[in-house]
Amino acid sequence: WYVVPSKINFAGPHPVCREQIALAFQRNYDSRLTFKTTTPPESFFETRPRQIIMESIQFTKLLGRRALNLDETYSYYSKFNAEINK
Repeated sequence: WYVVPSKINFAGPHPVCREQIALAFQRNYDSRLTFKTTTPPESFFETRPRQIIMESIQFTKLLGRRALNLDETYSYYSKFNAEINK
């Protein structure tokens, strides 16, 4: 029985933003996704970092393989979901 967690922290070879996540989802999984990108005011970043860059050797060991990029991930799970929903 396959369970997808509702919250996932992940690491990968490149930093990504939410817009990149949405675009990869749209390209590879569901082209009907619509979204709007907004720029926060400068005051937003007074207490927040502009970027969070994370690398983890343990993540690769935990997976037992290299981390996938967003397009690879969405493409894989799109095919996986298609197989289990036949």
